[in-house]
Amino acid sequence: MDNGRITYLVEQYLNDSASPQELGELENLLADPNADSMVKDAFYAGYYRLSKSPASGINPNSDAKERIFQQIIMQPPQRVSLIKHRITQLPKWLPYAAAVVLAMAVSLLVWNNNQRPPEQEITAAEIAPGTNRATLALADGRAIALDDTQDGIIIGAGKITYNDGHSQIVGLGDDKAPIETLVLSTPKGGTYSIILPDGSKVWLNAATTLKYPSRFDGRERVVYLEGEAYFSVTKRKGKAGVPDDVPFSVVSNGQVVKVLGTEFNISAYPDESETQTTLVTGRVSVSTSNGTAADAPVSERLGTTILAPGEQAINRQGIINVQKADPDQYTAWKDGFFYFDRLSPQIAITQLARWYDLEVVYRGKIPQINIFGMIDRNKSLESVLKSLEKSGLSFKIVHSAGINRLIVLGEQ
Repeated sequence: MDNGRITYLVEQYLNDSASPQELGELENLLADPNADSMVKDAFYAGYYRLSKSPASGINPNSDAKERIFQQIIMQPPQRVSLIKHRITQLPKWLPYAAAVVLAMAVSLLVWNNNQRPPEQEITAAEIAPGTNRATLALADGRAIALDDTQDGIIIGAGKITYNDGHSQIVGLGDDKAPIETLVLSTPKGGTYSIILPDGSKVWLNAATTLKYPSRFDGRERVVYLEGEAYFSVTKRKGKAGVPDDVPFSVVSNGQVVKVLGTEFNISAYPDESETQTTLVTGRVSVSTSNGTAADAPVSERLGTTILAPGEQAINRQGIINVQKADPDQYTAWKDGFFYFDRLSPQIAITQLARWYDLEVVYRGKIPQINIFGMIDRNKSLESVLKSLEKSGLSFKIVHSAGINRLIVLGEQ
């Protein structure tokens, strides 16, 4: 792992500005014994720099290691999973510093409460649904905010255009130009589609990243996914000397889905405990491996499963279970709908949060109920919440520091 990347992740974390994807990446590094020392050094250095800032409210004369522990234990609830990994690797000197840390923590907590920006309660009618929003990252480092009046891009011969086929975004050179890695990403509250160089089409849900080449070399077709996407894969013959159909592989969250020509949906968000692969048509293999390479040898694979249409593979920490599934439930988002069928409130609300760009806070005991219904994703949040309130849920929305928070109110 690049030291620069580790430093960046730690700075984002200490400044409380890390995205869920960055938190997940940092959590994985904290659990990696090979990266542990680099991460600790970055924490020490980063927190030391913060302690030198007059606005930080931190006593620069305190021991650096104690201050780091203080920073970690005082994080808000959404940091719990990260804190859990961090505490399991704390050094042996820590218990002796606990008394000092506790006293300092009380004063810092008071300061933090005084410095929090005020919360303003707003109505759900003020929050618009998601729309066509995406960013295209090029190999030279440029990032292009794509037109929100368009709904997708086409990777064509020597150029990238919008779906209308006429509006060119950027040139790619001819077939002799080096193959470049491109990245299409949607934010929370965004969706977009892409037609890949082989004619396969991919629809990206909110908060999703797809990494792909500027052209396929004829021997393999490999893309990398983080988030959720629907794939419609075309069959393609290889170049001279490669008579078989060229396989298409999707690498996501510790698994590889390999196909020839088919339609399927993958949900592989980094903040969720499982990856779901739902087959609509055709046939796919789902493999887990120690690495992320699409062509990982059989000796490195932990398991391979073949899916038939109407089946879903659920990958939890490298263990795959197959179950029957209604593909419509898992692909309705592509057609502009939420499809809730016996979902828990937490799962349903997570989907809403990604689409309406919300942070979610749960207060009190949330009732264990099942959510049913199909809801148009173009509806206002107000309309959607009214539908959910019929299930016995209550909500409040507050705005603070540029963030809209959906507070789910349970039994006190």
